[in-house]
Parts: sequence; C-alpha cells; structure tokens
Amino acid sequence: MKKINKNTAFLNGKCVVLLLAVLFSCTQDLDLVPRTTLSEANFWNNASDFKLAANRYYVSLLPGHSAGGIDVNSDIVYGDGQNTVSAGINVAGENDGVWTNTYWELRQINTMLARADEYEGDRSEIAAS
Repeated sequence: MKKINKNTAFLNGKCVVLLLAVLFSCTQDLDLVPRTTLSEANFWNNASDFKLAANRYYVSLLPGHSAGGIDVNSDIVYGDGQNTVSAGINVAGENDGVWTNTYWELRQINTMLARADEYEGDRSEIAAS
C-alpha cells in the first residue's frame, strides 16, 4: 500500500510541475503579424498603401474586355466588328475565368473601400482626386 501512495504522490507532483510550466512559460503574447509578407495587419496603414492598392485596378480590372482601346464587348462595338459578347450570343461556362477573376477583383475593391472607412489617418490623404 505504501508503494502505491508514493507513486501517486510522485505522479501528482509531476502533474503540478507540468501544469505550472505550462501556465507560466509564456509571459508575453505571441507576435502573429508576419514581417516578411503583406497582410491585413501590416497594410492599409498609410495613404501610399491605398494609392498602391487603387493603382493596380487600372490594369487588372476587366482584362481582355478591350483590344488596344477598342471596345469589343459591348452592344455598340466598333473597330473589329461584333463578337459573341457584343452579338448577344455568348454563354458563360460554369468555370469561366474572366467572370471569376472579375468578381475577385471587385471583392478586392470592396476590401479597399472597407479599409478606407476604418482608416485612422487624415481622410483627405486617401480621398479620390
């Protein structure tokens, strides 16, 4: 019987030491902000971040919807003549990259607008000119 009590006391002592080690081993919060990549936590902090984000939409929004400045996907197409979109006979497939990418870009624009609402700096710095 004494052997069982000694083993139980030894096991309880190990558990207490382990519990104390877990509770007091981390005395400060972990820094979860990535330092080498862009993230929501380290972007949108100044006006130049907003300018960079807005400038990317000049080249990325609706790629392939024009050909050198010629409107090729509208009902009033000019230049190269009608295509399937302008003729009204285009059928978007289930996995059409043009539409998927376009909606992803719109989501990014909405993210930028939401971050602009939360911007704590001078609003005139990020206002549209």
